Amino acid sequence: MLANLKLDNVTIILDINNNIILGNPKECLNLGNIKKKFESFDIFTRISNAHNFKNLDSEFRRLIKIKQPKCLIVNSIKGKGFKIMENKAMWHYWNPISKDQYNKSLKELREVYE
Repeated sequence: MLANLKLDNVTIILDINNNIILGNPKECLNLGNIKKKFESFDIFTRISNAHNFKNLDSEFRRLIKIKQPKCLIVNSIKGKGFKIMENKAMWHYWNPISKDQYNKSLKELREVYE
């Protein structure tokens, strides 16, 4: 539909973190090859690492030049940078965190991004 209407100003950003409350999405609700599904609708589709900001900038600059509907699938890690949270489904909802865990998590995050 987007391609038929020539909506070349549409960009879809789809975050895939492969982590849902029920467990591994491939075991609960396997969506198959999402890139191929978007492409079957004539939507130009790229895949990128959601945590590589330099690469994301390059991808967005590339997508601006594409004259058709487009999609950027970004693969992310839920809770990236916080070891107590990374890839843990229980952090999809509120969990109590101690002051020590909070301070340790901030320190770990600073180490990742400095």
